Amino acid sequence: MCPDRRGAAAASTNPAALALMLSGGMAAATIFSFAMGVLAPVLVEEVGLSRVQVGMVVAIYFLVGTVLSPGSGSAVDVFGGWRLLFALFVASAGAMVMLSLAPGVAVMILAAVIAGVALGISNPVTNKVLVQGIEPRHRGWVMGIKQTGSYVGAMVSGSLLPLLLTVMGWRAASMLLAVPMLGLAVPAYRRMGRRENSPSPRSSIRWGLRMDGQAYLKWLLIYGVFIGLAMAAVYTYLPLYAVEALQLSLQVSGFAMTVVGGAGITARLLVGWLTPRITSAPALMGAVGLAPVAAVSLLFWHGPLSATAALMVAAVMFGVSGGAWSVLANIVLLQRANIEQTGTASGIVQVGFTVGLFANAVGFGAFADLTGSYEVGWGTVALAFLVAGIVGFGWHFQEGMAITTD
Repeated sequence: MCPDRRGAAAASTNPAALALMLSGGMAAATIFSFAMGVLAPVLVEEVGLSRVQVGMVVAIYFLVGTVLSPGSGSAVDVFGGWRLLFALFVASAGAMVMLSLAPGVAVMILAAVIAGVALGISNPVTNKVLVQGIEPRHRGWVMGIKQTGSYVGAMVSGSLLPLLLTVMGWRAASMLLAVPMLGLAVPAYRRMGRRENSPSPRSSIRWGLRMDGQAYLKWLLIYGVFIGLAMAAVYTYLPLYAVEALQLSLQVSGFAMTVVGGAGITARLLVGWLTPRITSAPALMGAVGLAPVAAVSLLFWHGPLSATAALMVAAVMFGVSGGAWSVLANIVLLQRANIEQTGTASGIVQVGFTVGLFANAVGFGAFADLTGSYEVGWGTVALAFLVAGIVGFGWHFQEGMAITTD
C-alpha cells in the first residue's frame, strides 16, 4: 500500500512547481550567512564588529545547523517534510527580522541561532519532500534546481543588498529579505495537511551519526568537512577581503557574491542535467575540490588582471565548486539510500559540511585579526580544497579497486 500511495502522490505533483518551492526552501535556509558576508564591511564600519565577531555570528549559525543535523534527518522522517518546510520558512524570516533590529553582536547571535535551525533541517526536509513527491525519472533535474536555492540566496544578497544599503540602510534592507520567506510559508502551510501522512507513532527521532555498513556516507562526511572549511571563507569573508585588501567598493564586493551565486546555480543545473550520464560522482567531486586551489592564488597573484577581474574569476571558480559538490553528494544519496532513510542520510552529510563551515567561519577571521592580513586564512582555504580533491579521487579509486576485487 505505501509504495502505491507514494507513487500516486508523485504522479500528481507538478515537478517544476515543486522544484521552485524546494529551491526557495534552500535559499531561505542559507541567506543569513550570505547576507552577513555582504553586510560585513558595513557591520565592521557602523556597528563596530571585529572580523572575528562577524565570523562568530556566522559560526553560531553553522554550529546550530551542525548540532541539529543528526537528529533533523530522522525528525523529517517522523514528522513529514511539509510540516518542517513550513517551520524552515518561518524561522528564516524571523532570523532576518531579528538581525535587522540587532543593536549589537549579542542579538545578532540570537538571530544566528534561529537561522541555524532552518539550516539544520533544510537538506533533509527538501530531500524528503522531493523523493515523496517526484517520480525517479524527474529527480535528477529537480535536485539540480532544488540545490540552486542556496546560491539564489547569494545572488539576492550580492545584487540587492548593496543597492538597498544606499537607499534605505542595512537594517531596512535586512528586514525586506524576510518578506519572500513569509510568502513561501503560506503554500507550505496549505500543503502540509494534504500532501503527507500523519507522523507514525512507532517512529522516533534518532540523534547521532549511524553509518553502519554505509561506507559512502563516511566518504561524503569527510569530503563535506573540507569543502565546508574552504567555502566558509568564501561565504563569510570574500566581500570584506575585497573591500579591505583589494580596496574595491562595496558594490563590487557585493557583486562578487552575485557571481559566486550565478556560477553555483549554473554548476548545479548542469550537474543535474548530466545526472544520467555521470558514471562516477566521487571522481567529479575530486575535480571540483582541486580546481579552486587556482582561484585562491588569483586573489594574491593576478598578474596582468586587475584586482576586480581576478576577484570575479576567483568567484566563478568558487561558485562552481560549491555548487557542483552539493548536487553530486545528493545524487549519491538518491542512488544509494532507500526512501525511508533519505532524511537521515541527508542529515549526516550536512553535518560534515556545517562542521567545516563552523570551524573556518571563526578560524579565518581569527587569523586575519591576529596577523593583520589574510594570507594565512586563504592558505587554509587552499589546503582544504586540496584535501577535498584528494578525498574525492581516493573514494573513486577505492570503489574501483573494490569492484575489481569482486
